[in-house]
Amino acid sequence: LNPMNYYSERIHPDWINKLPDAPLPFGHDDSIIAGTQVGMQARGGFAVGNGRVGYALYLSNGPSIVIEEEEEHDESEAGGEPDDDHGIRNGGLDFDDNSGDIAVGGRIGFSPVPGFEIGYGVEFAQVAASGSGFRDIDALTQSVDINYIRNVDALRGVVDARAQVLWVDIDNPDMEPLDFENESSGGYVQLAYRPLNLDNEFLRKLEPVCRYDWVDLPSGFTDEQRVSFGLNYWINSSTVLKAAIEFGEEEDEHGTEDYTGFRVQAAIGF
Repeated sequence: LNPMNYYSERIHPDWINKLPDAPLPFGHDDSIIAGTQVGMQARGGFAVGNGRVGYALYLSNGPSIVIEEEEEHDESEAGGEPDDDHGIRNGGLDFDDNSGDIAVGGRIGFSPVPGFEIGYGVEFAQVAASGSGFRDIDALTQSVDINYIRNVDALRGVVDARAQVLWVDIDNPDMEPLDFENESSGGYVQLAYRPLNLDNEFLRKLEPVCRYDWVDLPSGFTDEQRVSFGLNYWINSSTVLKAAIEFGEEEDEHGTEDYTGFRVQAAIGF
């Protein structure tokens, strides 16, 4: 599990994730940051006053840049046959097929008090596509996460608040056909509450949750933002039933489209 990606390393299991699906930047099919990598790492921690610092440093397989070829058809003014205009666009990084280079990265987290942590992760890799002829294209990925879990007496329950924002910046080689800006970003903000200190046993098993997530991709691809509202029912500490409704918006060069979705999930932790 990617040490710099807090969500993938700590939260992604279905019985830990508060909603039935992953935040938009971390989906299995369209993630803009690696969820898993092959490599080696060193990790540990040490006390700082009343708080604690945790760290992880790693070397892993490097991602490769994704270059997609698109074909556009333009009718001539004279009504003749359409011309083929071939363009190249980049869709981000491919985490399955690497470029043969090594990624170097890490994360440092600071927890000044129990239940609260803020972390920063970074990864650097050379990501030239196989057979492209380009070798000096680098990718810098950065992530900031904030996590707060606390039993609040005044609320008679546990508050679980999380947020993570990430940026992926891939070099512009200033050479055709890759002469364009290639930056991606995304993140999520999530809040959940479980009234564990109430007398009513049924209410103690319920956990409402809300999340806002978004992803902003390079020109030519679909940006998306979404708001989700969920309700979980905890059968025991590692078995949960989830239901959620989501309201999203997708935007590309053709315009904006809204959608509504409903998801259910049962999850068991082992």
